[in-house]
Amino acid sequence: MADTPTPQPSRDPRDARTVSVRALLPLWAAVFFTGVAVAALFYHMLPQDLAARRDGAAGGPSGSAGGGEQPLVPAPRAHRPKSIGLPEDEGAAGLPATAPSSSDDPDIRIALGMERAFQKIAARVQPSVVSLKVKTGELNWEEKIQRMHQYGGAPQRDPFTGSGVIIDPDGTILTNEHVVRGAEEIRVETFGGGAFRAEVLGTDPRSDLAVIRPIDPLPKKLPAVSLGDSDAVQVGQWALAVGNPFDLSNTLTLGVVSARGRSLRARSLAPADVLYTNLIQTDAAINPGNSGGPLFNLKGELIGINTMIYSRSGRSEGFGFAIPANDIVPRLAFLRKGMPVEYGWLGVQMDELDPEQPAFLNNGRRGVLLSRILPDSPADRAGLQKDSVLLNFDGIDVETPDDLMLAVGKTPAGKTVKLRLMDPQGHTVTKEVRIGLRSKELLQPSAFHPQPSGEPAMPPMPPRENELDWRGMRLRELPAEEAEKLGGALRVTNVLKDTPADRAGFYEGAIVDKIRYAESQETVVLKSIAQFRKMARETQDGVYLHSPIFGFVLVDADRR
Repeated sequence: MADTPTPQPSRDPRDARTVSVRALLPLWAAVFFTGVAVAALFYHMLPQDLAARRDGAAGGPSGSAGGGEQPLVPAPRAHRPKSIGLPEDEGAAGLPATAPSSSDDPDIRIALGMERAFQKIAARVQPSVVSLKVKTGELNWEEKIQRMHQYGGAPQRDPFTGSGVIIDPDGTILTNEHVVRGAEEIRVETFGGGAFRAEVLGTDPRSDLAVIRPIDPLPKKLPAVSLGDSDAVQVGQWALAVGNPFDLSNTLTLGVVSARGRSLRARSLAPADVLYTNLIQTDAAINPGNSGGPLFNLKGELIGINTMIYSRSGRSEGFGFAIPANDIVPRLAFLRKGMPVEYGWLGVQMDELDPEQPAFLNNGRRGVLLSRILPDSPADRAGLQKDSVLLNFDGIDVETPDDLMLAVGKTPAGKTVKLRLMDPQGHTVTKEVRIGLRSKELLQPSAFHPQPSGEPAMPPMPPRENELDWRGMRLRELPAEEAEKLGGALRVTNVLKDTPADRAGFYEGAIVDKIRYAESQETVVLKSIAQFRKMARETQDGVYLHSPIFGFVLVDADRR
């Protein structure tokens, strides 16, 4: 009997799926729990304020289930975990993952410290700065154009506005001469809101400085500024300008010192005698109305008086200029007394060295060329020669005409200084010269100052009623108030070379207060030119004249 095959159980397809599902259950479980873990991780990485909003909207931890909506109040930010794959303290954009507070960031602390410093300086200096409103009389067309030019090119209405700084607790104020020029009424407005009337005490058009004072006594003392050392100013240091630009009183602007020693030629519309030299340049904003206001350093010290700008628009373009404090101090001595500021006078015309001139190469390319020696000037009387190169003035090396003008101008009249020069033959020589007093009259040629040979002579300029030509010098009677301040009634205005007055050592600006005849011991105080004229006619012998600076000197009779 053939073997009968054993029947096999049939396989249901569903049984195969069941086996497969059972085999995959462990894998699905692993995936599920991994996803839960990742979700939990991202949940904790969310900012707290977003989590709070989500929980609040769902009636989560901060609210009861089934309750109403809870207010979405941002929660304080928690520390954010470190980002994976980035430096420890950086986020996805390469920026700090947490914003440090200002007290933690050293750079911000430095900036905040500087900010507080500026605030302290402002609080210290602003009370010493004043705004000026100046009413003038009727100006002619030339004065109106000058005023427009000095205020940025725009037409100016009366009253003009400017700035000033208090230099004495009694209310004495320093400002620019062009601010108060022609003033008939000056109103001063202080930082605290007070106001008072002021009058001009002294002006100096050449340096563009003026001093004004209260007309009436003030009820209390005012905060005065402290003067700094402008010679110590360095390019790049901070500079603060305070003033009244566009009638916006006590405006403070900040910048740096851009340059030192700037000398700017007065433009054609400015007063002919003004000399802008040795100025401090700053990029602190200076605008019309800032004129006369102070420039401070970080110590709150006055280092300059803002006086002009360079601009094509008439407004600040970052080129402002201030008169240095150290150049102001010697002029204040005159301005406080209401006296004209005195400048030394050498009596030369100057040029810069030309590279084609032998002197340019022979002396190291430095020095000032003396292109002309004015007749009967201190330089002429000392024997200086045309085409010499002046190398050193009273111990100061000079390289430009501006250097020489500044050095001579600072030298008091009557002082004898040493000059080191290279003469036209190339020899180095030393000369001594007694500096005279600069005056406008000396700049005008006359018969008393004959022209160089080859030039036409000017018509004679006879002495005025209050003047006398005597033994080679011209004397002028001073107004009583000025004579009292200077200590003598007569002043020498001109001295001719090789005359008794020259040999006696007289110079332009010398004060004469007494006279004594050579044969007498009696001294007479001089009070007028008429008195001197009468006494001078009584003798043809030597006469002793007294000056407060060098005492009695003998003036011989002129035998020429």
